Amino acid sequence: MHVVHVVKRFGPVGGMERYVWELVHALADLDLTITVLCEKAHQQPDPKIQVIELGETRPKPRWISMLRFSGRVTRYAKQMGWDRDPQTIIHSHERTAVHSVTTFHGPPMAPIKRQKLWWLSPRLITWLWLEKRELTSPGVTVLPNSIQIQKQLQAEYTGVTYGPIAWPGVTGPLPKSDTPASDVVFIGHEYLRKGLDRLIEAMECLRDEQPLTLSVVGAKQDSGLGLLLKDRPWILNQPWVEQINPSEWGRVLVHPARQEPYGMVIAEALASGVPVVATDNCGACDHFDQVRKIGANGTARQIAELIRVALKEDPTAGSECWTWKELADVHGAIYN
Repeated sequence: MHVVHVVKRFGPVGGMERYVWELVHALADLDLTITVLCEKAHQQPDPKIQVIELGETRPKPRWISMLRFSGRVTRYAKQMGWDRDPQTIIHSHERTAVHSVTTFHGPPMAPIKRQKLWWLSPRLITWLWLEKRELTSPGVTVLPNSIQIQKQLQAEYTGVTYGPIAWPGVTGPLPKSDTPASDVVFIGHEYLRKGLDRLIEAMECLRDEQPLTLSVVGAKQDSGLGLLLKDRPWILNQPWVEQINPSEWGRVLVHPARQEPYGMVIAEALASGVPVVATDNCGACDHFDQVRKIGANGTARQIAELIRVALKEDPTAGSECWTWKELADVHGAIYN
């Protein structure tokens, strides 16, 4: 069987991209022929995986870039005859048109239709059309990457065929560090969506009692981050590193996201024995009972209280987490 995975950027360069990278490597260990169709590969995969680069489109505006990429995917798939080959399965992770399986990694755009005058925006019209086409085309099976994402899709779309939840895996087990760089760690590129400002406010509540420290790992290095960190020498700012082990950066991981489809770093922290405090709108909270959860609108003092409790926990061994091999086995069953 030949499986073609479609992703715009191929390589462990972000949350969704890393998901695809790990999944196709796990699938390559099964008796499957794996091809990746992408704009550009940012790292060379295992030789068993064939990579076809279609060339980069201008990245902005994103909606035009996605339209162009989708068109290139359609043309190439038809040129190769993949859309007509019963032995080829096209599995998309983007807003494409020629696929029989798609993994939905992010919150749907459809709720935007409840805003006034959304239909005056070509950008929103295009994203909504791309999303509906991806999900509701005949013969397509949709794999949400969390229960929360599936519920959000079910509230917006009818006639969608769902497969099992495609939980992200963990590469592990991860070694437990005995000398973390700080007391608390925050990990994430989109630091505002993931709630870094809320965490800093909670940390300042705690620092009224004891001189706790915070590591911020992988945040986008921009002026907004500079303002958040200004005059706070107790925060260690660590730009993105290739391999992140949460236990090396903090005794507790805090992920107070405003919106998070899953939150792979939560699973990675638990795998390395690090307690987690997170808002309950992180998809991973439905996957793990060990997370100390707070409502999405929880106050800084409520977050601080959960951190205080988590810091007092005795060190534990890493939790058993879903592996990429288990995810690949689920996909093999779907393809068959």
